[in-house]
Amino acid sequence: MFSTSSAEISERQPASDHPPDYSGSHLSIRPRYICLSLNRTDTLRLINCLTPTVERVRQTILVHWPRGFQNERTYHGAHEFQLKGNPWRGEGSDAVPSRQLMCQLLADFHHDGWVLVGSTDVSKKVDDKDCLFFRTGTIPSAKAHFFTVSFNEYDKIRLIGSSDETIHAVRRMLGAHRIQNEQWLFPDAVYEGYLWLAAGSETVAARLLLLQLLDVLAAAGYELHAAVDMSCGMDIDTWFMRKDL
Repeated sequence: MFSTSSAEISERQPASDHPPDYSGSHLSIRPRYICLSLNRTDTLRLINCLTPTVERVRQTILVHWPRGFQNERTYHGAHEFQLKGNPWRGEGSDAVPSRQLMCQLLADFHHDGWVLVGSTDVSKKVDDKDCLFFRTGTIPSAKAHFFTVSFNEYDKIRLIGSSDETIHAVRRMLGAHRIQNEQWLFPDAVYEGYLWLAAGSETVAARLLLLQLLDVLAAAGYELHAAVDMSCGMDIDTWFMRKDL
């Protein structure tokens, strides 16, 4: 276990309400690794990021998060956006827009040449969420299309931002006898049974279904770009799919 001395604590910089100054020489070169951290129920932190990345994220929030953000500050060397609403609760009216925002952020980072190393849980807090780590890479020569697969409640598979062709392919895979309800505002397929709270033989059936889902999406040219725990409480990962165009 790491310990922190009182001397070290006294040297820490307090949080500032002003945007950080990235003009220093220590941040003049594009860093090799950066981190996107989801905090509290409404906060997005950028760690080790230069001004262009911060600006990119700011514009993405303004365009793709309907409520915008209520505060922006430097937080112990990180750049922090506090969004309006509670995007990381992952429920109610914020459930779909929060995943649309994350999908767009992943697309932006990818198109800017940031390679996703992984999304990982590095906290033991009850309502912890993933941190996303990226490393610098080459800017892709081709564009890519991203969409989201969200697993909701106990029996829902929600496709957000997918094409009609993909929706039809997933429907065929599930089969009419396995779907008890379907909605098209943000297309949901509600599966019979409790897929995400399975027990016994249903645990195997649920995972076989996910293998079939990945197979169908791969046939359409999509691969799993990221699986992110981005919500508080008893939740499961959200999948973000990518197809290089």
